[in-house]
Amino acid sequence: MTNKLIEHLDRILNSGSLLSLSPIEKAIYGPSWSKLDEGEALIEYLKTVDDYTYFDGHLQLIGNSGGSINYLNLADWLIERASVVGSVQTEKELSDYINSNYYKAYAIMLLANTHIDNEFEFHNGVKLMRAYSVNNKWFTQSVQVNSYGQALPLPKTDCILVCPFQHTKLHWLNTDVKINQPKIDIPYSSLEEVKACLVLARPLGQGLQSIATSVVITDNIPIIQSISGWSLHSFKMPPLAPSILNIEMNTANEILKRFHKLDEKNRTKVLSQVERLNGYSSGASMVDKSIDLRICIESIFLDDGNKEQLRYTLSLRAALFLSEDIDERKDIVSKMKKAYDVTSTAVHTGRMPSKNVELLPEVAGLARKAILKIIEIGDINWQEVELQSK
Repeated sequence: MTNKLIEHLDRILNSGSLLSLSPIEKAIYGPSWSKLDEGEALIEYLKTVDDYTYFDGHLQLIGNSGGSINYLNLADWLIERASVVGSVQTEKELSDYINSNYYKAYAIMLLANTHIDNEFEFHNGVKLMRAYSVNNKWFTQSVQVNSYGQALPLPKTDCILVCPFQHTKLHWLNTDVKINQPKIDIPYSSLEEVKACLVLARPLGQGLQSIATSVVITDNIPIIQSISGWSLHSFKMPPLAPSILNIEMNTANEILKRFHKLDEKNRTKVLSQVERLNGYSSGASMVDKSIDLRICIESIFLDDGNKEQLRYTLSLRAALFLSEDIDERKDIVSKMKKAYDVTSTAVHTGRMPSKNVELLPEVAGLARKAILKIIEIGDINWQEVELQSK
């Protein structure tokens, strides 16, 4: 059987009649090989092999989505792949897929208008890499079209966060009425953690905006639709910022190691706080940035449900938590109170006040310092912080 498939593929490759068609052309006219006698013979051969019924009127799932496939789709994948790596290797890749219950997949996060000096692997297995490094031709072609031939208002994607994982092989007949789809554990949370740590490692104002997440597989795996459905993020305009430096990647990796020592409750809380700080560090309007900063500092210093004298309590806790020096504490209290008033105006009126707006970058820096300290020491009991000062 193995040799027969290789022979069919070799006949088509050696026919000299293959044309390179775009996906749209292929959808309209069909693959160029499908008009050949050799192409029809390949389809008929595939129908005789029991192992290939996986691809006969089935749903093939990847991530949280999938597509309907048939023998024509399988044959087209085989021919496309064989034209790149040869018939023998293509047959092996198909056989490996059929004989395994799992395959390697990649959770990816697109970063908006972000550039890197070099690729980097973090201690949780996530890689920060250039988008064209992914071995998936449809993905890399889409990135190139969006970067160089697209006039729509979508940010360019130069680099991505990637996390490999084992994906269960999932096929169902199209005629199945009830499909008990198992939950695929996609490591999107690992991507979010690395993104947050990169935000904390970079200078304030150089945030990272993510466009979307998805699951992709490499070209050597016969998943006909090799990119799952996209989960679009509600992102803000990216700031104008230089490339992410290697020293920032190393710093983010050290923050990540400490972050993983937190319990789940505090990890979730910190991620939420960093996302708001990241909103402040975006290219959004000053009003939106102020609202994000307000939510961020309240999340840090008022997370115990204290609703009394919010402005005073927030300012006092920030001062006690971030400094031992009495004069510096007084300065922090003053700036936090003024920043609280500035952000209150933004929240309640949708406009920025005329005074004290220039204090917001410094207050954002204090918020960043507080988050890093929380990552370092873990859970904070604000009543104890207040009582120890007395």
